[in-house]
Parts: sequence; C-alpha cells; structure tokens
Amino acid sequence: MATPVDAAGWRLVPPHSNTALFVAGLIFAAADAFGIGSNDVANSFATSVGSGSLTLRAACGIAVFTEFGGAMLLGDRVTKTIKGVATCTAAVPVQAASGEIAVSGM
Repeated sequence: MATPVDAAGWRLVPPHSNTALFVAGLIFAAADAFGIGSNDVANSFATSVGSGSLTLRAACGIAVFTEFGGAMLLGDRVTKTIKGVATCTAAVPVQAASGEIAVSGM
C-alpha cells in the first residue's frame, strides 16, 4: 500500500502511528511540571520553614492548595497567553513528525 501524499507533496502520516511517542511526551511533560512546581514551592517556603515561622508540614499543606488552585484558576489564561505568543506557521515535514529526524530545542 502506497503512502498517501497531499497536494504539496508531503507524505501523510497515519493517524495513530505516533501514539506511543505522544504518551511518552505526556509522561515527561507531567514529570517536568511536577519538578518545576516543586522548585517554586521550595523557593517560596524555604525562608519561612528555615526561620521556624512555619513547620514543614504546614508549608506543604499550604503549597498543595495554592499550587493546585493557581493551576486551576489561572492555567487557562497562561495557556491563552502562550498560544498567542508562540504560533507556528511553518509546515512541519513528515520526517520531523515521525521521529526520523531528532529535533532538540531549549
């Protein structure tokens, strides 16, 4: 069976060919978000816990509610801001989408 090609000559990728890559990306994104959130909490509560004005248990309790609340209440606006700033207008070749070419950035 021949690989379908669009009008511009790009090979079309079957819809479920990258599911494992997508799931792996979700797992790594969640782990990265967890690490970033932990770092933010550590930076903000280190002085309070270090000085003894808050116990470690109290700081963790406050952090759970403030981190979750901030993500739920403000996450939509952050996503809209990033969506407005970072728009992709270039066509992505199928080789990059299918993992044949490794693209790294950061």
